[in-house]
Amino acid sequence: MLRFAVRECHLRPTDFWRLSWREWLWLTATPAAPVLPRDVFETMEKAFPDD
Repeated sequence: MLRFAVRECHLRPTDFWRLSWREWLWLTATPAAPVLPRDVFETMEKAFPDD
């Protein structure tokens, strides 16, 4: 867990040890929905412009 926090979340070890259980779950949770890639967004933006 500490290795993940330092490498992936860019936390210092001292900050890791201060995290609450709730904060740790929040940091490691899988996103609820996938993030739309930029190129797909731009294609959709061109196909369906806001008037």
